[in-house]
Amino acid sequence: MESAPVIIVEGLFIQYFEEIEKELDLRLFIEAKDHVKLGRRIRRDQVERGYDLDDVLYRYQFHVMPVYESLIEPLKHNADVVIPNNSNFQQALDVLVGFIRYKLAGIGN
Repeated sequence: MESAPVIIVEGLFIQYFEEIEKELDLRLFIEAKDHVKLGRRIRRDQVERGYDLDDVLYRYQFHVMPVYESLIEPLKHNADVVIPNNSNFQQALDVLVGFIRYKLAGIGN
């Protein structure tokens, strides 16, 4: 991998791995209200994956949410910034762009 002034690492479990988490300059946690997450999941799984509603709801209740609650949501407390993604996150994106520009200018080193 070539070095770069900015590397963006994305994934549900990035902060779960301490050896990666300690290398991050900025830790983000993007969250949405439960009903928003469920609605998005239903639309995606029905349209893109062809799952019926009962299957989507079963997976969400017995697989998705238990894993989220036990492994992912606790990582929010280690984040530097928590971004709500319920409808529009343009302002959060503007803040992130400002942070990246700040780091690239060498001010934040």
